[in-house]
Amino acid sequence: AVAAEHRADLFVMMRVYLEKPRTAVGWRGLVSDPDLSGREDVARGVELGRRVMLDVNAAGLPVATEFLDPLVAPFFEDLVAYGSIGARTVES
Repeated sequence: AVAAEHRADLFVMMRVYLEKPRTAVGWRGLVSDPDLSGREDVARGVELGRRVMLDVNAAGLPVATEFLDPLVAPFFEDLVAYGSIGARTVES
């Protein structure tokens, strides 16, 4: 509703970050550790991440995200209106 109200002046997007940049210790993000268990489960993380983005799009908001891992990006690119490239991706 707010996005529609300000459509003439603003392009409102939902920022959805699924990966954490520069994380050596601690939680690595939804894609890597979707259950907060410390065990990597990228397949489940991609599934949940897509569901989040689908829900945001269904609510009428375009998705913006930062792509960190070039191997993960293709799983989300069809749902993203604006994608930035993370510094870690530029280095790899």
